[in-house]
Parts: sequence; structure tokens; C-alpha cells
Amino acid sequence: MKIIKTMKKLLKFNTIVLFSITMLLMSCGNSKSEDEIIEQNLSEIVMQDFATTINSIQLPKSLAQSSDPYASQVSFQMQFFKGFTAAFANLFTVPENALAAKKGSKTLSKSTTTQTYTWSSEGITFNYKITEESDRYIFAYDIVSQTYTGSYLNGYQLKDGSVAEINFLNNGEDYLKLKWTNLDDVAKMEMDVNGSKLLIESNLNNNSGSMKVYEEGVLTSSFVWNEDGSGSYTDHIENQTFAF
Repeated sequence: MKIIKTMKKLLKFNTIVLFSITMLLMSCGNSKSEDEIIEQNLSEIVMQDFATTINSIQLPKSLAQSSDPYASQVSFQMQFFKGFTAAFANLFTVPENALAAKKGSKTLSKSTTTQTYTWSSEGITFNYKITEESDRYIFAYDIVSQTYTGSYLNGYQLKDGSVAEINFLNNGEDYLKLKWTNLDDVAKMEMDVNGSKLLIESNLNNNSGSMKVYEEGVLTSSFVWNEDGSGSYTDHIENQTFAF
């Protein structure tokens, strides 16, 4: 059945994303160190706007409660998406045992501030660095372990909250790319794994939206839903559309 093929495609994205962040999620906490020596904690700023934005995304009530198999896939994927984002925000909250240090520099052209947080857990040492520039925050995780030492995650967030991009690395090579945008009350998240991509878009004003799946750069399937909860699923390979 078409719906079974669609579920398998979406499950592949979900599994990869969850696997990629498990190690960091197990090592991060929710409170800051009492011994902090920095004046402004950038870890309490970076990526927090996006967690708030994603939590504000809602599906039309009739769509969320529909028993139609395609509508159910939209609802399931959106809940996974929001849950993933809530967990993801935890990556950017330093644990209690993190040691924090701050340094700043200023030139005629620009002023920057860098904060570095270091902690160890499960035999792994994490170094989380945030650099504040005029229009953005640039961040990176480096890890030291018995199996791998090097870069694990890097990215940036614009200060106005409109765009953020993150790269997860596997043994130093790009593995999973995430991109968030929030422009004119339209929120988007894009997940890209080796050319396969999942793109979710939601209008924050009326809850309409869309979800698209790309495989090796080719659009293979998509969901579109309206403000009233009606919508459709399209199999772009077979060129077939089914209403829900």
C-alpha cells in the first residue's frame, strides 16, 4: 500500500535524527553552574527562540483528530518534530558541572565575545564554544573520547531569530544538516541526510502547512493541508494524489 511506503520513508528520517543526537542528549543538563564566571550566559540565548517557535506550531483540530491514514501520518510526524525540537533545545543548555570561561575582543571593524563550556560525562569530554558577532551567534561542539576526538556539531543562529543552521558530523564528515527559518510567521524546518531531505512548513497564523520528502535530491512525496484541516498526499513518483 502507498501509505506503508510513505511511513517507511518518514521512519528512516526519524531514526537517523534520533540516533544522531542521543549521545549529546544523555550528557546535557537543565541548570547552570553556580560557579559561572561569565557576565551574560550565551548558552541561555542560543537556539532558545527556535524551541519557542516550534512549540507554537499547531495542526488544525480536525486534521489532528482525523483517522485517515495520510492525515494520521501528518499528525504523527508533527508530534515527532515538536518532540525532537524540545529535546534538541536541551543540547544548548549546559549541565551543572560545566566550567565556563569568557573572552572578548574588539577592533575597529567588529566586536566579538566567545564563551567556552567544558564538561565530562560517560568518559567523554565536551567543549561547547559560542562566539557572539554583530548579527549572529556561532557555536560548535568538540568531543574527546576513546573512539573519536574532534568536531561533532557546528552552526549558527541569526540574532533576529529568522534563520539557524546546524551540522552534525560523523568522524569529522558532514552527516546530518538541520535548518530552521521563521519569516513572516511561517516556520520551516529542513533535515538533510546524504541528499535525502524532509521539509516541514507551517503558517503560525492559520495552522495550514506542508511536508515534503526528497530522496537523492528528487521530490518523491508531499503532504499539504489547509486551515480547515482538509488536505492531500501526492506520490510524485507515481504522479498520484489522494485527498484526506
